[in-house]
Amino acid sequence: SLELLERDPDLAVRFEHQRASLDTALQARDERTVAELHRVLQATRDEIRCLPGLESFGAPPTSPRLLSLIPADAVAVHLVATPDGGFALLTTCEGPIGAVAVECTSAEASSLDDKLRALSTSDEGDAEARRAIRTCISEMSTQLGRLIEPVVRQAPASADELVIIGAGWMGTLPWQTSLLPDGTWLADRYRIRFAPTLSSLHPVTGRAVDRAVLINAFGDGDQELPCSKAESEVVARLHQ
Repeated sequence: SLELLERDPDLAVRFEHQRASLDTALQARDERTVAELHRVLQATRDEIRCLPGLESFGAPPTSPRLLSLIPADAVAVHLVATPDGGFALLTTCEGPIGAVAVECTSAEASSLDDKLRALSTSDEGDAEARRAIRTCISEMSTQLGRLIEPVVRQAPASADELVIIGAGWMGTLPWQTSLLPDGTWLADRYRIRFAPTLSSLHPVTGRAVDRAVLINAFGDGDQELPCSKAESEVVARLHQ
């Protein structure tokens, strides 16, 4: 952290070097080296915690600390997947609001997953392909809007931002494209941010850094968003 760097630059550099070495060992799946570096890193962390004001360095944040990170005009929406659908836990900076059911059958979840896969492999080669992409996006937006609509009803009227934390299959969905049943877009009603969960980050730990990354960039310009297609093409070119 910046505070550690200001307090003890040498200790901060040593900690970062040890952490980088541990990351390298994890990618190489060298269990013996990982165990040794874990022990060394823990010793360095204990040394850092002896510094005044850094007693909780590297420790999980407390509930009050997590609540303080939620902006005053925002609602944190933790989406939890279950075998028969899921539910959403809503929290503001003042504390929990409650939970609402997200009713989604396994068939609907599979349908959404199929649409995401179709979009990731689609090719705008001709007019028919472009029509198929638009239909797929439209159907997915409508499905997502129906799923997220109970969350919108439960959120305080004063909220201007949603911080979406998705677990399981719910963490892979583009909720920002949701078209609500009343015909309004979720992104028109709220600023939307996403935060990862430990379960969503776990599969990527230990992966090689040069592993290919798939990025979906799609857009279809109209009178309301005339530049969306050009913007998506720029994003796609940047990551080719």
